[in-house]
Amino acid sequence: MKATLLFIAISVLFVNSTLAEVQGKSCLVLFSNNKILDADTIYNNFGIRTEYPKEVLQEAEQHARRGIRSEDLKDRIDLRKAKFVTIDGKETIDRDDAISVTYSRGIYTLKVAVPDMAHWVHPSSHIAKWVFEQATSHYLREKVFHMLPRRMVSDVLSIDPQKERLAFVYETKFDPNTQKFFDFNVSRAILKSRRAYTYKEFQEIIDVPEIREKHENHIVNLYHHLKKTEQTIRFPFETEFKPVFDAKGEVTKFERPVNLTSNHLIEVFMVAINSQGANFMAKNQIPGIFRGQDEVSEKRVLKLFELAQRLGIKKASIDPSLDVSANLQKLLIAFKDYKYPEVIVHALFYVTPNAQNSHFPSLHYFLGKDPYAFLTSPIRRVSDYWNQFMIGQFLAKKLHTNETLELLSQQERIIENDNEIMSLAKLAETQWQTLKRIKNSNIETGLVYNGILAREFAEFDLVYLHEKEIYVKVEKGMAEIPRNPIAETGKHVQVQILDINLEQGEVYSSYLKKRKKRRK
Repeated sequence: MKATLLFIAISVLFVNSTLAEVQGKSCLVLFSNNKILDADTIYNNFGIRTEYPKEVLQEAEQHARRGIRSEDLKDRIDLRKAKFVTIDGKETIDRDDAISVTYSRGIYTLKVAVPDMAHWVHPSSHIAKWVFEQATSHYLREKVFHMLPRRMVSDVLSIDPQKERLAFVYETKFDPNTQKFFDFNVSRAILKSRRAYTYKEFQEIIDVPEIREKHENHIVNLYHHLKKTEQTIRFPFETEFKPVFDAKGEVTKFERPVNLTSNHLIEVFMVAINSQGANFMAKNQIPGIFRGQDEVSEKRVLKLFELAQRLGIKKASIDPSLDVSANLQKLLIAFKDYKYPEVIVHALFYVTPNAQNSHFPSLHYFLGKDPYAFLTSPIRRVSDYWNQFMIGQFLAKKLHTNETLELLSQQERIIENDNEIMSLAKLAETQWQTLKRIKNSNIETGLVYNGILAREFAEFDLVYLHEKEIYVKVEKGMAEIPRNPIAETGKHVQVQILDINLEQGEVYSSYLKKRKKRRK
């Protein structure tokens, strides 16, 4: 199944005109033939399973009951006294990374510890075979379906405070004078995290230096150094929405999440480790799964600039003396104050080539890293687990054994499935949010809304109705009905809502053509 990501746009053309005739009835169908569905059904429609096989649950239970034994500590370093902490969202139940920062003689040492999933899960096991097909944890917010069974994660994997855990520890040093990392190393360890901070709690530590302990001060200071050297191309606003639930667990609305500095701190640390780890793998010829993204072309950046001009964004400009990346970042910042950033998200996805997993170390353009690989979330992403296992084989000097070579024959299939499942997961979440927004919007029959066509499909157009903050698909109708010339990709249109069936998740509507008034 070939999955394509939603939310691609070209440019938006505003037409100074008045409302004119209806061009025949079309049917706006929200994800054709689907009702307003629960999370399980939406997942299943995209081939994402939401029930663990019996064999997977049995293996997970065995690991949970077994726990850590003395023989598991062989060839591991003891970091139980090191000051590791976790920083996650308030609702997080699976803590997949812990950080520790020390400072000595002008050099920072960053350690990131992740659960040693490769110790517990061999690629030939039932759990691994499940992970290879499932690819990732899935998040519809209404129901999160984790890649691994809860019991195993909570008992032996999640790096919870004051719990002994077997871990992979990635370590690298940073010199503030050269602003570069060096001496990347990997080791297997046993550790005990000191504390689990929420983002809000650690934000206070960032904001109030007086309350910091010594190790917290090192974390914050290293972050400030890394922020200066960051090459990431950043969106100036949140591109995703967070659902708000009522007391009954029903979604009442969607809002942008609060983006704290503490969120960015963790992001910067993880990007650093994933980048340094990818270099380590490439240098030592460790086979694995790398994450790549092509460069943005100058042509696409110019299209984005044209869009800004048509939207009347005066701050947008192109500087011929700057390279493509710098001009792209300038444009993104200029879009920050636009009234309808949800519309801009479409354009941003248009200029951004899709990131994909592959066998080969390559550039990740938006992160500014070459190469790049996921390493820091093995309990929720198959690529991280696979890379961890292969690095483990390298550390044990088993990389060239017949067993490893036989396992590598699976890598291509794992990568192809991972890319597809990641796309399907995005589609599933998009569908769920769309249906929820339609249900909560109380659209009245006969009402007219302004809309922007975000993408042309083979059978549908995707329209964003900014007055209701919802996305709908417009069926083009019968072949004999001529298409509205204004209602093409990237054009500004008005949509006449004729009827709505909430149970079926369908909205019936017509395009309203807009044209200039004739002068008398």
